[in-house]
Amino acid sequence: MAKRSHVDEMKLRRALKAKQEEEARLVSTIEPPDPDRMVMQSDYILVRKLVKDRTEAGVILPEGAQLSSIADGVVVAAGPGQYVAGDGGLTLLPLGCKVGDEVMLDPQAPVWGMPSDRTLFATRACHVMAVLKPKASSLVTA
Repeated sequence: MAKRSHVDEMKLRRALKAKQEEEARLVSTIEPPDPDRMVMQSDYILVRKLVKDRTEAGVILPEGAQLSSIADGVVVAAGPGQYVAGDGGLTLLPLGCKVGDEVMLDPQAPVWGMPSDRTLFATRACHVMAVLKPKASSLVTA
């Protein structure tokens, strides 16, 4: 087996870098999907990841240090539910969450991200562990 020369190694690195730059350029030209136009099917939900730009004490975090977890988000689109076969035919089981709900997902759940908008991802509603209630201070009493 012949050894690669230093020149060959440099050519390979340049070619790899050019390929990565071309892929990044192609991804950046894809327009982000409009959640209002997306119709989710079955029990799939489209979630916008929550990015926390402040700490509990109110300190503003720079963009690179922002706290984000794929396990927290807001539902921006949801399917109708899942059909289950029973004795009387098909029954629609509605989802446990709706559009606008803040949800906590299983961190190990499979998700499908949008390459052009890294804050949007799709997953199944069965991976929602909890729907977070609004804080008491944000509730309006009559």
